Amino acid sequence: MHGTITQLREDIDRIDRFLVELLNQRATAVVRIGQIKKREGLQVEDSSREADVVKRAEDSNRGPFSRNAIRNLFKAIMSESRKLQA
Repeated sequence: MHGTITQLREDIDRIDRFLVELLNQRATAVVRIGQIKKREGLQVEDSSREADVVKRAEDSNRGPFSRNAIRNLFKAIMSESRKLQA
């Protein structure tokens, strides 16, 4: 049993590193969009776009996370993303 837990935790650690890499790739695109928004005088927050992002994430979820959990995770990601554009 112990070896299984250790292996699963190693898997989680590897996945976490990949998630961080993907989040930073996303953040790079967010920063670029923020630069364009500033140049064009657009507001940082786009509630319609954010609602679309959340809905797509919820719709693509196959579990075991609940729909609400996915919504909360993506809302947190977008909150931090807005800070990058401010």
